[in-house]
Amino acid sequence: MTAKQPPQEPANTITDKCDISMLGIRRTILKISPHCWKRNLEFQASKKAKVRDNLKQWLLDKEIIKDFVQQLHEKEPEEEGVHKK
Repeated sequence: MTAKQPPQEPANTITDKCDISMLGIRRTILKISPHCWKRNLEFQASKKAKVRDNLKQWLLDKEIIKDFVQQLHEKEPEEEGVHKK
């Protein structure tokens, strides 16, 4: 019997340090998937040329994601949609 290998991470995944606690679990590494950048490009391509210049405010980047994750630090989930015991 062979040992099960964990799935391989995409080569262009961004890894950064963080120190937050979510749902009682301490997180020390933030990994941003290349899927995010792919969706940014698809979003840009879907908009008309005259609108593309103002898209910067709607696209995600590394700093926006890090800021969002920092906002989650020590937050409790909303009751709706979360099964608390």
